[in-house]
Amino acid sequence: MGVVFLILFIAIVRNKNWAISPSSGNQRFFYNTFGRKNFRIVIGTVYLLTSIIGIGGFFIVLF
Repeated sequence: MGVVFLILFIAIVRNKNWAISPSSGNQRFFYNTFGRKNFRIVIGTVYLLTSIIGIGGFFIVLF
């Protein structure tokens, strides 16, 4: 699962629209309230932290 979030994080850094398109009502609200750039920063941070936790958890369980 961490790899999926890492791919999404890379897509956000590369400014791909499909990675940050708001799908739910809450996401659309935050997208419209804070703007595209701030929404990208917040979602990118969440994806990065989630990928680190997922990959780190995999290696902790593995070793």
